[in-house]
Amino acid sequence: MQKLPLNLYPEKMRKISQDESKASNFSVAKEFACFMASTLGPQSAQKVIVGSDFQQYILTSDGKTILQRFDLAEFKATHPVAQLMVELAKSTDDEVGDGTTSSVILAGALLTKAERLIDMGLHPNIVSEGYKKATTKAIEIMEALAIPVKNDDMLKKVARTSIDTKYMVPGSGKQKQKESKSLADTVLSAVHKVSESKNGVITADPDNVHVVKKGGADIFDTMLFSGFIVEKEALHPSMPKYLENVKVAVLDVPLTVKRYDGLFGDLSSCSVKMDSVEQYKSQKGDERSVLYDTVGKIADLGVGLIISRKLMDEKIGKPLSDRGIIAIPAIPTKEDLNRLSKACGARIVSDIGQMTSDDLGFADSVRQKRYPDRTVHIFVETKKANSATILLRGGIAHALSDIARAVHDALHTTANAYNNEILPGGGATEMYISAQLKRYALSIKTKKQLAVTAFAEALEVIPQTLAKNCGADPISVITDLRKDHAAGNKYMGFDTIRRKIVNMVDNGIVESLITKKQIFKGADETSRIIMLSDDIIYGNVFQDRIEEKTHGQ
Repeated sequence: MQKLPLNLYPEKMRKISQDESKASNFSVAKEFACFMASTLGPQSAQKVIVGSDFQQYILTSDGKTILQRFDLAEFKATHPVAQLMVELAKSTDDEVGDGTTSSVILAGALLTKAERLIDMGLHPNIVSEGYKKATTKAIEIMEALAIPVKNDDMLKKVARTSIDTKYMVPGSGKQKQKESKSLADTVLSAVHKVSESKNGVITADPDNVHVVKKGGADIFDTMLFSGFIVEKEALHPSMPKYLENVKVAVLDVPLTVKRYDGLFGDLSSCSVKMDSVEQYKSQKGDERSVLYDTVGKIADLGVGLIISRKLMDEKIGKPLSDRGIIAIPAIPTKEDLNRLSKACGARIVSDIGQMTSDDLGFADSVRQKRYPDRTVHIFVETKKANSATILLRGGIAHALSDIARAVHDALHTTANAYNNEILPGGGATEMYISAQLKRYALSIKTKKQLAVTAFAEALEVIPQTLAKNCGADPISVITDLRKDHAAGNKYMGFDTIRRKIVNMVDNGIVESLITKKQIFKGADETSRIIMLSDDIIYGNVFQDRIEEKTHGQ
């Protein structure tokens, strides 16, 4: 079947016929999965995504990053199935922080098998019910296969598996292993740092780990910092470079008497009409008085560090500096401000006049560090808080960005495995479930047996893609894996680094059970939604109906 473009239909209203709709739905879904397939595994290819201005580009194999581009204006995919696949990746990342590529590839394989069954005459509802039955059984099988996490060594293996599948560091094989191990150690330490006990169960929230990138050094210089690091300069150059036992004020309001429009403003801009120099001087004096009153109130509360999401007037820089206060304006994102607030135990203040000592947080130390490239990082240390920052070091910016994405996924996968269970990687889990589902299908006496068998066959796409991406023969790999699993070797999978079939658990290639469950559920739900859709109506249908009623009246 010929591949169809992602923006297939015009904007004006029209109804797509049932046959054409189904053909396009299946074709676009399979095209999407095929597009993502080459980015799966440690030996995957990179996608180069170039912006509309041809000046900015991204080089990555991270599924989440690639699929996010389809939400940008210059890459917008207007076909509804393309949007469904993007939503599948988003929901997988939101739930478990990893597995976006696998979920899209598996959904495409399930739809490929479903299309063949429907073309044979099986009703889409029968296929959908069979898939649902197979997913329920598959999760039951993987829970029985799962291995409880008993020590840090197992968690470290989870972290390394996730890092290796997202980022392959340059250099020799031994060098890669050392750098991957170093990053995994840092990830595990970060997860331990943000862990806490809730109702007798120890869990870790990876969102409490902030990741900061800084080039110009080696990966081995990556460090875990207890607290928050922000790449910003202080408001005034004379402000202290180091403070200890600091009270922290976290603001979401401009420290200025003017009104600013845009991202950092709070109200619309305003102007004051002045008819003389005296009025101008008086106005400036009033502004200075308001600013100095604000500085005095902050100093009276004993604040040593002020961090704001919005702007600060440069005029208060020197008065704050004279009182030994560090001020940092315009923190990049609201998320950063929330993390900092949590790390320091401070409340975010939106009204300086109402700020009290109860709103303030605490930092063990605050330190400014200037690097050779003249950039400045401010380190806000909070030893007791369950918050941490990973300062990633590396070479060129694009490689460093890829490391950051790998660390992000490793943090979530490791946190998911924390006090939980793991599964063998390298396609071993999929091959084991596939073999079990084929046996299970024989016990079903209805047509759903065909759908369950098709689901089992679709799972083989994961080891098949891994083999293809590293240059191995997919047919030979799948054949050998089938033999191993038929013989009861349930942990056998494909090691893409060594290009051979090995015991995944013994070789430390493992994945989180929680992540794998979400991949299966997401792929199943998306594939069933697509196969049960038989019509597409394009255009502003509701607006057309409103206009018809209006004209009728």
